[in-house]
Amino acid sequence: MILRKLAGAISKQDWSTAVLEILIVMIGIYFGLQADAWNQSRLDDQRARLALEELQIDFITINDDASDLSKYYKDVIDDLQILIRNWKSGEINYEDEAAIKNALARGDIFGDPPPPSGTYRNLASSGNLALIRDKDLRLRLIEYDHSIDIIFESDAAVTNILGHFGYAFKRYSTMGASYQIPDSSDLSFVRISLLTVDQVDYEAMLADPDFRVAAELHLNMVIARYSNIIASQRKITQIRNLIDRNLGVPADSTQDSP
Repeated sequence: MILRKLAGAISKQDWSTAVLEILIVMIGIYFGLQADAWNQSRLDDQRARLALEELQIDFITINDDASDLSKYYKDVIDDLQILIRNWKSGEINYEDEAAIKNALARGDIFGDPPPPSGTYRNLASSGNLALIRDKDLRLRLIEYDHSIDIIFESDAAVTNILGHFGYAFKRYSTMGASYQIPDSSDLSFVRISLLTVDQVDYEAMLADPDFRVAAELHLNMVIARYSNIIASQRKITQIRNLIDRNLGVPADSTQDSP
């Protein structure tokens, strides 16, 4: 209709009408583009918020995993220190026997580091990392993801080093059952127990200097892994605080800190 009026005005050389019709067309196009831009911005805002909410869920789980692992390593460190103290004294304090057996059972068992964020990696691989509009949060996510790769490499190196000392560390221990798996086809809720030590030849262990070297090396390596997890927990806390801030979560809401 507008184009027909515009053509008629031009043919009649009615320039004021022609200009008016052109302005109407331009204004219509402008508002149409503005509506499209507004709708796209609204969709981008929704996608950005959804990404933040998914990251929030990821890092709650990641934080729980890191907390469990740091507690595990702290317990192993305490037990290994008790074991080494008894070895240095030249005799076993049988009040420490439970800790000593735990140290022998778990001193060379390491957990995986906290997992990466699946949401972050999906955003990065799909080219949608710009949905994380907070530059500081984006940099923290990149830093955390890179640090996890470094920890995996470090843990692999530690495991390789300790492999040469594993025999000296374990040779005086009689291990108990390593797993408890029910006779069932449904293993989705199986609870697998850690290794246990039933008996220890304390006399031979106390007389073997190689054992002390192996035990102290295991302690140092567990401390190194524990330190990595503590550093990861600090990064996780920073990321969670930034996510909460971007989602408008009140600043006084508390989070567990390492």
